[in-house]
Amino acid sequence: ILIGCATPQVSLPVGVASIMYANARADYAMARVYIGMACAAGKWDKEACEAAKKIDIRAKVYRDAIEKALMNPEQPVDWAQVLKFSEEVTGLILKLGLMP
Repeated sequence: ILIGCATPQVSLPVGVASIMYANARADYAMARVYIGMACAAGKWDKEACEAAKKIDIRAKVYRDAIEKALMNPEQPVDWAQVLKFSEEVTGLILKLGLMP
């Protein structure tokens, strides 16, 4: 508990959180389309497609929690979830070769 109290906390306005999340969500939607096409065309092996499905399941959990917090100003935004969602989106985009 003492360690938790001593850790730095970051807070941003909900508008900033919304913009960050919207950008990550748009990137993720694009990545999902490319992944679906790559898997359907056989350009990705079965393991990579299964890994992408697992990431998609985790991303949905993050999306649900983040969107609930953004819609309810009394509920704090879990920045760890926003960052984790963004990290997974970036990982997918890198894997697709859409970002150097």
